Formats: sequence, C-alpha cells, structure tokens
Amino acid sequence: MGSAYARSLSTGYPTPHRDEQNKTARRGTDEFEGIDILADYEHIIYEVTNQVATLTFNCPEKLNAMDAIMHRELTDVLPRVQADGGVRVLVLTGAGRGFCSGADVRGFRPESYKERSAGDGEQRYYQQPRPSSPMPRFMHDTVKKPVIAAINGVAAGAGYGMALASDLRIASSKATFSHVYLRRALIPSAELWWLQRLIGIQQARYLLYLNRDIDAQEAQRLGLTLKTTEPDQLMETAMAVASEIAAGPPVATQWAKVLFDKALDLNYDDTQYLSGLARALAEPAGEFAEGTKSFLEKRAPHFKAN
Repeated sequence: MGSAYARSLSTGYPTPHRDEQNKTARRGTDEFEGIDILADYEHIIYEVTNQVATLTFNCPEKLNAMDAIMHRELTDVLPRVQADGGVRVLVLTGAGRGFCSGADVRGFRPESYKERSAGDGEQRYYQQPRPSSPMPRFMHDTVKKPVIAAINGVAAGAGYGMALASDLRIASSKATFSHVYLRRALIPSAELWWLQRLIGIQQARYLLYLNRDIDAQEAQRLGLTLKTTEPDQLMETAMAVASEIAAGPPVATQWAKVLFDKALDLNYDDTQYLSGLARALAEPAGEFAEGTKSFLEKRAPHFKAN
C-alpha cells in the first residue's frame, strides 16, 4: 500500500508555507487593529484575528439559507483559508437567529428535477441531478485545518452538513438540528456519512427515517456536539477553544486531522504506517524540534507561522 498512500498524502495536504505565499493568500484584504477582513463578499463575513479565521453566514433575514451567491463565496473563501499560513483554525457561525438553514429553496428550479419513466406501466420517478449537499464535502476536502462550528440557531440541510463536517461542534442553548431530508423526499448525502459516525448507526437512522428535529441538549446527549453554552457565551467559548488549538503546531495538527479522517476506514497497521509517513512529511516544518527543545528548557513552545 505504501506508494499509493504516499502519493495520496503528499498531494494537496499540509506543507510548510512561506511568508510570500501568505501575502498572496491574503490579497484583497483590509487590515486594521490586527484583524484582516475580506470585504468583497455579500452573503458571508470573513475575518482573521490571532491566527483564527471566523466565517459567518450572513443572510439573517432568511436564517442564512445558502443561495447561489453564498455558495459561490464559500467556494472562493475556503481555499483561501487553507492557503493562508496565518490561519490555523476556522470557526463557522451564523448571523442572527440561524446557523444555516440549508439551501435557499426559492432558488430551486422545478425543471431541474425532470420526470422520468422507467418504462410502460412502471412507476415514474424524479431524478435528482446532483448530491443534495455538495458544500460540506467541498469544505472537508479543501480545509485541512481544524474547523469549529459555533452553532447559534437552526442548522438544516447543507448548513447542518457543514456543522457535521467540522471537527468540533459547540452549540448555543437555542440551537436546533433538523433532519427533514426524507420529509422532502431528499436523500441525504454528506450528512448521512458523518452522522452515523458521530452518534452511531441506530440513532442516525432513527433521526433520519423519522425526520426528528433535536435541540441543543439532545444533541450534546447524543454526542453530536461537544458542549452547550448560553447564547451570549457561544462565540467566546468557541474562540477560546480555537485559540488554544491555534497555539499548537499548525503542520502537525493538520496532519493529525488528515489521519483522523483516513483512520475511520483503515485498519490499525495501515494507520500506523500513515502516521510514520506523516511525521516524515511534517519534519521540515521544525515543529518537533521546537517541541522537544521547549520541553528540555521547561518553557512553553513557540511554533512559528508557516
């Protein structure tokens, strides 16, 4: 398996960046008071402070439903998150009462769901032209840095999928999680894959088959979220966790995330092999040397920006 896995791991995964690459990644930003804000977006807000990026879904009048504009902006900003060596953690949240209520159904075109016939006398069906939620998969495949979802309100559809695709989920006590897919005869995609890994097969099937919506307390009980906070403490809590992660070694942390994801489908020996390979690929960043040196000198480690 060695050569195939080596190729898969060495392409498109964490590598040390240089300052000049960071400048390119930050092109088009306004800088003030230590905060970088990408100002050229309509339906999202993106800012970076102290190595933590915050991405806010910003259509509060429709509970941050994902329309074509938001989808396009997410497609643009997520690669920037990964390319920017000055960003170590991404926090997702929503403006107003919603986290993200899924696709904006007002943008659906009935003609995109074409009626087909399986043959004379056989049942007709409607063919869905693409996966129900492509954005969670895009985020998962693009951002190899830790992602924290700070879920402030309703999470449904693609928004719920992006929360599930995050590494950690922290919820406001007012958050709700919607499983309406089959109620709309929409077959879940990314959500199904992550949900059963987070809460188990039986609970995932129960929620999806019966279209159950759950509140923040139930989500934490099931293991879907890490913790529940009061609404006014949500971002403070999420940023505290993000800042603690950001203080760690960025390259090693990204490799750990890659291995977490791959280990879900690998046996123990293959996981051990990939861990050794990742260590070799991460070594040029010098983080292990700094970690060892700081331990011997009895001080906190200082991991440089990459």
